Amino acid sequence: MTSVEKVREYNVDLDGAYKVKVKYLLHKGVGAKRLQLRLITVDIGGYTPLEKHAHEHEVFMLRGRALLRGEKQEVDLKPGNAIFISSFETSIQKYWKRTS
Repeated sequence: MTSVEKVREYNVDLDGAYKVKVKYLLHKGVGAKRLQLRLITVDIGGYTPLEKHAHEHEVFMLRGRALLRGEKQEVDLKPGNAIFISSFETSIQKYWKRTS
């Protein structure tokens, strides 16, 4: 079992990332072989780089609002929304911008 409060938080230090932090909750180090569960915090006005990965993503929005931008569309997310991003998906590349 992992307690969110006890997991170290890291600043995301990637080109194109601004005001983003991450906590690695479940990963290989705790026995998870095929998935990672991360808690990502994007401060108001912050954003992540536009990117895509070999692995799929499942995202659940806890609070605030964010804009998920892709090559062909934008999605406005609010608390309670869940979204699936498949491997190397080109219609929605991952770019998050916290709007509130």
